[in-house]
Amino acid sequence: MFFTYFYQYIILYRYLFNGLNALKELNMEENQLMTISGHSFSFLKALKIAKFSNNYLTLEDSYHEYPDLFGSKSPFYDCVSLEELYLANNNISKIFSDWILSDLGLRKLDLKYNNISLIRVSKSIWKKNHL
Repeated sequence: MFFTYFYQYIILYRYLFNGLNALKELNMEENQLMTISGHSFSFLKALKIAKFSNNYLTLEDSYHEYPDLFGSKSPFYDCVSLEELYLANNNISKIFSDWILSDLGLRKLDLKYNNISLIRVSKSIWKKNHL
């Protein structure tokens, strides 16, 4: 099963986008999405723009079985070409390490109107030219 309906809400699973290797833009706004499982986007290496605003999203950690020194990784971690990520108006409650590490090409991250109440930043995760 690639997605599940839970009442009216949708959960995206790992292999939903398998075979869409050349996909550059994905717009899933206003679809009543509730959860994106870790590794859901592991096949989308060419993805540049991902739009998931106006859903009910919570995000599961990717790579939680292998802890990272800098924190947990989002389901978008494998999207190595990702430049813009739109997640406004959801139920996201934390910042994932792959969103703030400077090795990724992320230029725009929209997290407005979520449930983020605390942001902790360690100077060690930022490269000098980004401080």
